[in-house]
Amino acid sequence: MTVKTKFLNVAKDPTVILLFSILALPFGYFLSAIYLMWRGLARGGLLVLARQSSRPLQGVIVAVLVFASIHLAILGVHGGTPREYYVYLPVLLMPLMLAGVMTIPYVSLERVAIGASLAALAAGIIAIVHSILMPMSSIGWSNYGLSNVGRASGYIRNPVAFGNMVVFLATIILLWLIRPAKSLGSTNTFGPVPHLACLAFGLLAILLAGSKGPWLAIALVWPVVLLRWFQWSWPQTTRGAVILTTVLLAVAVVTATLIGKRVLPATAVVESYSGQRFYEFDSGEGSFGPRLAMWSFALHHLDSKTLLFGRNRVEYALFQHQEFEAGRAPGLIGGFRSLHNDALDFLVLKGVAGLLSAMVLLIALWAYFGRANRCLRSRGEFGVAPKAGLVIAASYVAMGLTGAMLDGQLVGTGLAILLAFLIRECEQTLRPDFA
Repeated sequence: MTVKTKFLNVAKDPTVILLFSILALPFGYFLSAIYLMWRGLARGGLLVLARQSSRPLQGVIVAVLVFASIHLAILGVHGGTPREYYVYLPVLLMPLMLAGVMTIPYVSLERVAIGASLAALAAGIIAIVHSILMPMSSIGWSNYGLSNVGRASGYIRNPVAFGNMVVFLATIILLWLIRPAKSLGSTNTFGPVPHLACLAFGLLAILLAGSKGPWLAIALVWPVVLLRWFQWSWPQTTRGAVILTTVLLAVAVVTATLIGKRVLPATAVVESYSGQRFYEFDSGEGSFGPRLAMWSFALHHLDSKTLLFGRNRVEYALFQHQEFEAGRAPGLIGGFRSLHNDALDFLVLKGVAGLLSAMVLLIALWAYFGRANRCLRSRGEFGVAPKAGLVIAASYVAMGLTGAMLDGQLVGTGLAILLAFLIRECEQTLRPDFA
């Protein structure tokens, strides 16, 4: 098969197109979700899902529906904004997206990896244009320096969500690259080097997004992945790892100023916070100071009356302002849509009911992919799809330590699409074991 034929086959594959569109096109995640839901309704996907889904998958679907229904009901009681409804509607409709994925005639793990790689490549190119080339053209080549590097956000204008989504894509690429030689089979259309290059572009996009959460996930989760599952039985992987490490070091050196602006001030902020009362804290250095202030304020004002179902976001912001005016809160807490911590955001704004429903959904996903991974391991297979699901769930938790993951439509919709393809792979591989 010629290179041209390979590219033509990939270019018309629906799996590749749908995953590539998530970050590469304006509102691509929305268009991909609409297409999958249309397939789920028009092609009988719901019937296929009802008849052929395994019992563990049925548990995941119930957990998804319970999570979304509880959060939408709480928003209805509180009078949520349209933006908040748009965040949870894609989660509620995830089973319909999964039904659409089930009707795609041929879905292979390699095509999922290719789609993720192309999306990461597009994210890297968009980040370079957005963060480097556009500022450079506006202020002039001679006046441009590292301090002028902006935060990449792609078409969604949200650098945090942009970086978070790339982490999920990069997870699939990483696991595709480190799978052992015996699992390569005949499905290795392009070899490892293009995937490594796309992974490097994805990591560059994460770096230029300037968000702490993705690097926290990479620092906490990826070493465990490499130590637990990496095998050196594929000789090309050694060369690829060296190339990728060199690229990452070069990127880190070039963007050292950006890293310093976003990460290093956090240490000084923590030191200045210790020993102070939370409402006296007023260190605006970096973005970590406001996080400490918001978290302290939220924990000090947990109210038994709102503990079960939380409180309205706008009313909570007004309460913050009133406390600041009265001298009982630092000024740093104003101007943020979320509390920059997933668990605390759920607890304060959705109550114990919202937090528990989120925990149940994460546990259901972890249990599903964990069982699929054990089934494949018992067969002596590597199991990229279930491992990717486990790592994505762990990365979600890690990134949620410093940000509200569902603060915007991209992560909720894009993650639903990614998980739908991974679940399809697990189901078509393991359905006899899941019966």
